[in-house]
Amino acid sequence: MIIHGNIASFKLGLDENWRTKIEDFEWAVILAPDKKDETLYKRTYFESEYHVDPEYANTGKLKRESDVYSFGVVLLEIICGRQARDQIYLKESDKGLVHVARKNFRNGTIEGMIDPTLKEDTDKKSCIPNRGANKDSLHIFLKVANQCVSETQDQRPTMKVVLNKLEKALVFQEEQVQQLGKDQVVDKLEKARHEIPVGKNLEHLKIPLTHIQSATHYFSKKYRISNFEDGYTFYRAELEHYDKENPSSKRHNTVVIKRYPLLEMSSMEKQSFS
Repeated sequence: MIIHGNIASFKLGLDENWRTKIEDFEWAVILAPDKKDETLYKRTYFESEYHVDPEYANTGKLKRESDVYSFGVVLLEIICGRQARDQIYLKESDKGLVHVARKNFRNGTIEGMIDPTLKEDTDKKSCIPNRGANKDSLHIFLKVANQCVSETQDQRPTMKVVLNKLEKALVFQEEQVQQLGKDQVVDKLEKARHEIPVGKNLEHLKIPLTHIQSATHYFSKKYRISNFEDGYTFYRAELEHYDKENPSSKRHNTVVIKRYPLLEMSSMEKQSFS
């Protein structure tokens, strides 16, 4: 088992696939399988005193929960949009973000510390209609961050528990994004429906299926916006299209494509989407 012992926001990086990686294992401790999940490892220097487990700093007892504490500080930095040593926190406490956050948790005012771009209220269970955080997701995120920075090591959750809770928060956020995507698609379709000239022959405006397949790479997940329970699927793609009766109208457009359930596609796929 590895205990990093030096986790901070500036120790986290992204690889070429945007996956998070922990850097700098200079102070890490590797424990043999037959050892307890702790070790005495005294240090007199810390790169960021605001990320260090206070129990570890005082006793030299380095445990897995020491990394949990440091990770909790990073979570608070993310949700507050400020570094742990930001002057706004140091004016209240010389120990920085964690102590200010604990005070606000106790007083029930923690939401006042959240990054404004995440907490703007709406009538829905979301904070910013198109890109904000889901309120249930925020609540879980805040709760787990607070548990991670508990004063003593035995009060903190394991990283397995932390991961499970953050995955639950992610589910709430993704469900919101999917719903927003569906709402936007429905709005666009409704708008388009009212713009179609009623009673006119629109045959010349049809887009060949082969063009659609090419633009979506044969309906690749990459281009899929959302699925509906009734089996319809929506895709977004860039198409070069023109009115056959007016070739000079040729242009590139971003279009939303509605694909019918597969059972209903057999006859339609021989023709075109419109």
